[in-house]
Amino acid sequence: EIQSRLNKGLCEISGVALVIVAGQGRSALSPSIDRILPQNGYVLANVRIVAYALNTAMGDWGLAPVLQIAEALMKREI
Repeated sequence: EIQSRLNKGLCEISGVALVIVAGQGRSALSPSIDRILPQNGYVLANVRIVAYALNTAMGDWGLAPVLQIAEALMKREI
């Protein structure tokens, strides 16, 4: 099941294409397994494949502040 989801090559939250480069280690767009509810552990019904950078940010603060920042970024003209 996990391999099938990895093979799709997309972050299951953002839809961004995930990147795996052999021999280069982790990057912001590497696939990462996220526990939806951390206390429920790594079981199929509780995991999703996401971009490593997104999983790292959510690990400390959850999805809400990540979405708040993303929304603010989209409104700015950088």
